[in-house]
Amino acid sequence: MPKTLLITGGAGLLGQWLVRFASAKPDLWQVFYTWGQTPPPADLPGTAVQCNLLSTQAVEQVFLQQVRPQVVIHCAAVTQRVNEIAPIASNVAQACQALQAHLIHLSTDVIFDGNQPPYSEDALANPINPYGQAKYQAEQVVFATCPTAAVARTSLIFSHQPIDHQTSWLLNGLKRGEVVNLFSDEYRCPIWVQNLALAVLELATLHYVGPLNLCGAERLSRWVYGNQVLDLLEAHGLAQPAWRAFLRSTSIAESGLLRPPDLTLDLRTATALLRTPILPIGQVLRHLHTDSNWQMTAHG
Repeated sequence: MPKTLLITGGAGLLGQWLVRFASAKPDLWQVFYTWGQTPPPADLPGTAVQCNLLSTQAVEQVFLQQVRPQVVIHCAAVTQRVNEIAPIASNVAQACQALQAHLIHLSTDVIFDGNQPPYSEDALANPINPYGQAKYQAEQVVFATCPTAAVARTSLIFSHQPIDHQTSWLLNGLKRGEVVNLFSDEYRCPIWVQNLALAVLELATLHYVGPLNLCGAERLSRWVYGNQVLDLLEAHGLAQPAWRAFLRSTSIAESGLLRPPDLTLDLRTATALLRTPILPIGQVLRHLHTDSNWQMTAHG
């Protein structure tokens, strides 16, 4: 019998791929997903349920009465209203605990300060910006409310179909002829959205409890990563080579901003636990350079 899976934020970037991949495995999953203000694409499979995750009453209605999931993947993104991140996580965790549903909560590398990489799952969190602080608070709420939850900590999520938020910011600035600064001394481990979705779905089939690092297998500066992404987009006519004239390499010190310099995560636990390969983003970009429709399949 397939398990009932509920994905929060199913209309979002990661959520859509989770829905599509899970729906392709009807022997494993009966797929439901929530959406908030932005309706899902008409061709998205699964059963859509509109839900205000900030409302305890709405969450209880959907989770406890309507869907009653056995597994929940909480990937609804709240990046503009950071004060809502922890309350939403609390509502989801309380509902999961009431149902004894297995919860996989999506978190971020930004809970660390970037000064002592690479970070293992038990490294001391020390967020230095409001988003990181809110995400760490959400982790604490989840573990306090739902002790058997798994928390997947990821990094920059790359997508070209559709284009992810960070890449859109880069392209829109360059297209307008604005100078876009990328840090040459800030390091992250970007992961392709399909790779992350498959890894998270595999995690959902396991009984893993606690935090798990799930980022890409390659450490890149923002400058190098941005240029590699532009190489891909130019190859497929989504960016113009002339736009590079507006791209600038800069440093955190020059910017005057407080930013974590190196958020490299230790992937040894994930690579030992999962059959899904955790790919270097450079390898993904090379595949997509020759075939923009290239896709991952389960475990490979």
